[in-house]
This record gives sequence, structure tokens and C-alpha cells, in this order.
Amino acid sequence: MIEDMGYDVIVGGGLCGLTTGFLLAKNRRNCLLLEKGDDVGGLARSFVFDDIIFDVGPHVLYENDSDRGTLFLKKMLGDSEVIKRPFRYAIISGDKIYKVPFMLEPLFYPWRFKAEIFGMFFKLITSGAPEASVCQAIESRFGKSFYKSVFEPFIKKKTGYSGEKLHMDWLARPGRDINNIKKIPNRKGRADLLKQLKNFFTSRDYEYPIKGYGEYARHIHHAYQYAGGKTILNCGHISLNCSDSVLDSISVSGKKYPVKNLVWTASVNELNSLLNAKSIIAPYIKSFYVFLTYNGKRNGQREFLYTYHPQKETLFARIYYPDNIYGDYSPRHKEGICLEINHYPEIENMTEQEIIDACVRDVEKLGLFKSSKFRHSSIISIKESMPVYGLDYEVIMEKIFAAQKKYSNIYSIGRTGRFCFCMSPAAVEQGIEMAEHILVKKNIF
Repeated sequence: MIEDMGYDVIVGGGLCGLTTGFLLAKNRRNCLLLEKGDDVGGLARSFVFDDIIFDVGPHVLYENDSDRGTLFLKKMLGDSEVIKRPFRYAIISGDKIYKVPFMLEPLFYPWRFKAEIFGMFFKLITSGAPEASVCQAIESRFGKSFYKSVFEPFIKKKTGYSGEKLHMDWLARPGRDINNIKKIPNRKGRADLLKQLKNFFTSRDYEYPIKGYGEYARHIHHAYQYAGGKTILNCGHISLNCSDSVLDSISVSGKKYPVKNLVWTASVNELNSLLNAKSIIAPYIKSFYVFLTYNGKRNGQREFLYTYHPQKETLFARIYYPDNIYGDYSPRHKEGICLEINHYPEIENMTEQEIIDACVRDVEKLGLFKSSKFRHSSIISIKESMPVYGLDYEVIMEKIFAAQKKYSNIYSIGRTGRFCFCMSPAAVEQGIEMAEHILVKKNIF
């Protein structure tokens, strides 16, 4: 029998919140999922635009059979058809294309890059080096010249920070426990460094649901509902009703629900506002995703899933190519691309149409598509898209999360709730750990 005294309330219907909700509902908990949008998925959403399937946030799932988050997503997808491809991306700097994984590419790099990369490789094997910043981490693996010419402008354009001012954790992405304390990775010295380098030099595969990445969220939500979980979409205004150290109830559009636990996966800034906390504002990056379609398409499948464009002359930082995924499944006479723009002061006063027009011009300058072939456009803005970690981010986080630590039944998890830069499997892992904590139970899926 489902417990009827109070709800485990999950705010936010992304992969992290859906995972927690499903596992709790499956174990006969009384669950209420609140989502401000008209559908679940969070950033993990797909949509059809001009007959082309686009994804909003994450795009593919990398093969990793030792990762619980990855295994959970695969299990929830069931027998649905997936596409498997080798994963490659490129950083395009001026007239040079730097392909990742590198494989044999460094053999053809300019001599100064080549000498430093192989020199650092052997230095790491023999010593290893501690790093505090992203700059130090990349320089220790690839040398100063390659970092300065290729990685530094790429990082600056993606995050707004120089590599010297960006904490190493932004690159390493360590997990955090239920109390938001950083998990110390089980480093294995040189073996661990060699494994990291292997990811840069050897290819790995990804998989993708043929109906779009949003299928993961759709399947989990269906299982959550089948297990008895309740969902309120377009939930409207939320308010929290707290006593000294416990959240007693939550009001949703004027209706009050008693609360056992609140699992918050939306922005931690929103939660602090509801708690009337005078906290520092967590520094997320605002992003725009510009979707463009064109008449005509190149012969053959796109080689890269992403290309990164660190040069200042282009407005966008990254292009995502659905054609790399779909290949022969794609429409025959048109193609779509998605441009990612991270919000900087330069575009503060631009209208959405001005942003789209600038993107169409930049795409033509890159030689991808002529403006005369342009068909349709759409744009989505994500206010708090990506957490960024300055060198002092751990001190800042203590202040950001101080208010909610006063309450024994409020938890923040996920990319925005925990202010944790992570990929889908890591977000799902947080959802699994949250459910295990509430259920006081391990290995629940």
C-alpha cells in the first residue's frame, strides 16, 4: 500500500529528478513531481523542427558499462532502437582543424605543438603533477603552446573565464555526495593519468535513441507514472512553508501538499529565493541555442558531432550536427545545425532576430552553408544553463547552500540544483543516490 501521509516532492522534471521520482515511486513512496514547463526532460529534450530531430541540451550517451547512470539510462530505454557511432569532435582555430580523439593527428601538428605534447606525455608517465586550474591541467598534458593557441580561446568562449581562473574541478567534474561534499576520486597515479590521455587519443562510441535523446526522459517518466507517481506540469507559483528546521508543506498554485522530503533539481538560486535566504547568487552561464535549417546537404555523413569555434569573429562557441548521428536517416535534401552561444556582454542588447541573423552570416563565413540556402530558424534561451567554477568556487558554494542546510528534509541535486557541472549519467547517478538515501537502501534498480 502506498503511504498516504505526505509526499516526497521532486521539483524539476529533468533526468535527475525523474530518476529519483521513479525509484521512490517504484518502492511505494507517495511522490509528486513538479515541472514548470509543459513537458518533462529539462535540458534532455528533443523536438522536430523542419522535419529534423534536434536536442536541446545533451545529445549522445557515451559507452560506459561500468557507470551506474549509463546502465540505468540504457535499462530504462528497453528495446527501443538506438544508433551507434564513433564519437569525434573538432576545435577549429583559424585554418587549422584539431580533431579529438587525436589518434595520429599530433604527428601532423606544427613542430612546437608536437614536441611539447610528446614531452609532457613522457613527463606525466614519470612524475605526474598536481593542478589547481584548468590551465595547469591542460598544460601539464599538452604543453603551453598548444594550450595557449587552441584550448585557452576555446575555454574563454565557452565559460567566460580564462583557464587560469577556472577551477580544475570544472574539467574533472568530480561527484558530490548527498550533503554536497565533493567525492575525492580514487586516483591511481600514473595509471589514472594514462587513462585520461587514452580518452584523448583513442576513439569511443556513443549511442542515441533513434527518436531523439529526449526518449530517455520520456521512458523514465512513463515508468514513474506507471509506478503511481503524480506529475503537475506547468505547475506555476511554488511557495514553501517551513518550521524551524523542517519543511512542512509546499503550496503549488495555492494548493497545499504535506511534505516528507523535498528534492530540488531546479536552480539553487530559485530555492534560496523561496527560503528568503540572503545568499550569493550561484554563477551560471546563460546560453542560447540557435537552430537553423538549410536546403541541400553535403555528400556523405558529417565527420564530427560537434565543432568548436573559439575565434572571436563568430558569435557561437559550438555547432552540433544532427547529421553526424542520423546519416542515412536524415532528410535527403536539407540539413539542420544547432549553434550554442554562451551569454556575454557583447550580445546583451541584441534581439533574438539579430542573434539569428548574425549566426546565419557567420555560418556562411565558415563555408558551411550559403545564406541563400537558409530555410528556417528557431531560438531557445536557457537562463541558468551551465555552472562555472572559479578558483574559489568551494568557498562560494558553502555560502550558497548555507540556508538549505538548516532544514533536515530539503535536498538539492542535479546540474542546477547542486550547482554541479555534469553530464547525463552523473545527473542520473545523483538521482539514484538520492533515492537510496531516502529509502535507506542500496542497489535499488
